[in-house]
Amino acid sequence: MDRNTPQNNNNYSSSSHHYHGGRDYNRRDYDRYDNNYYHNDRRDYDGYNSYSNRGGGSSYHNNNNNNNRTPPPRSSNYREQQENGDSSPPRSPTSSSQTSKIREMSYAERVSIFKKMLDDCKVQIDDDWSRAMKRVGNDSRVKIISRIQDRKDIFHQYISEKITREREMKREKRRKLREDFLSMLAELKSTPIFSQPKAYLSTTYQQVLPKIENDHRFLNVESEDDRLDYFYSFLDELENKDKDISKQEKKEKKIRFKELLIRKKEQGLISYRTLWRHIREKIQSEEEYKALDYCDRLLVWEEFISNLELEHYNKKKQRREERERLIKQHADNYWDLLSDLRKSGKVNVLSSWKEVKPIIETEDRYQAIANQTVDIPPSSPMRHQEQRSRNTIEKARAIFNDFIDHLLSIYKQDKKTFRKLIKDLDIVIDDTSNFEEFKSKIEKDDRVSSISPDNISILFEEAVDKAKDKKRKYQPTSEENFNQDEVGEDFKHRKIEGSEQMTNQQ
Repeated sequence: MDRNTPQNNNNYSSSSHHYHGGRDYNRRDYDRYDNNYYHNDRRDYDGYNSYSNRGGGSSYHNNNNNNNRTPPPRSSNYREQQENGDSSPPRSPTSSSQTSKIREMSYAERVSIFKKMLDDCKVQIDDDWSRAMKRVGNDSRVKIISRIQDRKDIFHQYISEKITREREMKREKRRKLREDFLSMLAELKSTPIFSQPKAYLSTTYQQVLPKIENDHRFLNVESEDDRLDYFYSFLDELENKDKDISKQEKKEKKIRFKELLIRKKEQGLISYRTLWRHIREKIQSEEEYKALDYCDRLLVWEEFISNLELEHYNKKKQRREERERLIKQHADNYWDLLSDLRKSGKVNVLSSWKEVKPIIETEDRYQAIANQTVDIPPSSPMRHQEQRSRNTIEKARAIFNDFIDHLLSIYKQDKKTFRKLIKDLDIVIDDTSNFEEFKSKIEKDDRVSSISPDNISILFEEAVDKAKDKKRKYQPTSEENFNQDEVGEDFKHRKIEGSEQMTNQQ
């Protein structure tokens, strides 16, 4: 018996099995052979036709000369298909138009057609891939996606989207049933069950059931647990509405009571220092007072009096800030006055308060702060200069001292520049130097502009005084010279006497 001939035709019928290449396979191997068939070295075209057409193995079985078969020529576009990764078998001329249409489609369009096929074949959300392919069967749209892995990915995406859609549909259906059930209960508000105020607090499900059990909106909700849940949700909603109404009414009463307090304030009966026990006796006969309970009245009063205290504090703070701003402005004006005196040469770093005060006593900028005093800092030497009954000082004098300190810092910087200037220009200042000659020597240097004009003369005079002191130290007076001469003669006389005594002893 030929090894390629099946032993039992019933086991290898065209409806369930095919025989190809010395082995048998069933429909489950279709996907694997569909991709890998033309990669085999030994190609059996007759066997492929029986496989692809699902027509059984008769064409293969009836051919006895298997070894001498010549495969048909490949199609002209076979090499192009292999380069593009298309491993599908060569198509017959009858399917060329369909193939061209598929190639003209975008990938998104083919995915849409594939999903439409799954939807038409009624693929369920609990189907796996093999079961879904059984539902699809011989539908030609399955080949619109060439790669098997892409088909599986699209299938899983379709299942995920379908699960989401069904979940949304169930949620929407449940929401509609709940709304219908609540609207049915709302129609019972006009019945004696809910006629009394806040009757919902004592109403039970068993009392309402006889009136709604035959309604189709009641019957549409199949779960008794859902019915109970909807019923008590309806009661909670009624309670919340009553609470909102009560809150709104209480809010309006509080507003009217606050307006009453505002009127009393305008009449002068209430200030930020008024106590509740004092004002309560005056307003307890008012309707706005009676409309609220004791706690609500106190809450409104505390808020009202707190606002009054805050308003008073803000006004006081504003007045204090305005006063401080005015004081600072007067101090700045007084500082400008001292600066003007410096420019005119009446004030410099060597000036004292006793010299300057008579000059500025008639100035308005001085008079604005003349009566103001400030505390003397504990570290100031003025605290220990004399016995003071008060540790305060005139503000004008304190600002003057600050101004002199400011001039002193400028003077120290100018002194460094002055010394470097005369050193670089090789200028010698002695006791006979003249300021005009000195000024003519340094006026061409750019560094002169950085030195304050009043400090130049002061520094020059200091240099001259220093030269005089130095000369006086190394040139003694005539009296000092006379004393030195006497000491010299006495020294000589003693020296001569000493030498004579030494001679006599010898």
